[in-house]
Amino acid sequence: MKPEYRNKIINAAVKLAESTNYKGLGTFEFLTSDTGKIFRFIEANARLQVEHTVTEQIYGIDLVKYQIQIALGKTLKQLKITQSNIPEPKGIAIQARINMEVMDKSGNTKPTGGVFGRFDLPFGPGVRVDTYGIPVTKQILVLIH
Repeated sequence: MKPEYRNKIINAAVKLAESTNYKGLGTFEFLTSDTGKIFRFIEANARLQVEHTVTEQIYGIDLVKYQIQIALGKTLKQLKITQSNIPEPKGIAIQARINMEVMDKSGNTKPTGGVFGRFDLPFGPGVRVDTYGIPVTKQILVLIH
């Protein structure tokens, strides 16, 4: 996506947050055309989502640490977080999850248990593996430069 289109989306997210006096970390989601020239707001989530690790990986920041510091009363100014000092994204991150779930007759999923007969963890530069969460049992994130 061209930087000019990405910046328009970022500015729209900032405007939405400012218009609601939003405090804390959250996610503002947009659907874009293949070029990013056309975009539409989908939703805002007032929490860190499981996909926050993608953001952490490409920006090299710890969102959980920031969220805790904000919850303890620190301001973005005290944390030295401004829109102008957010780093440029580095590479592309791809996340995959292995969920332990079953699907009922109506198509709804429910958490379940099970045993992995074998699971070889990937490793190397840019690879992050999180092995916690319910029902997410494994989360693999790879950064591609």
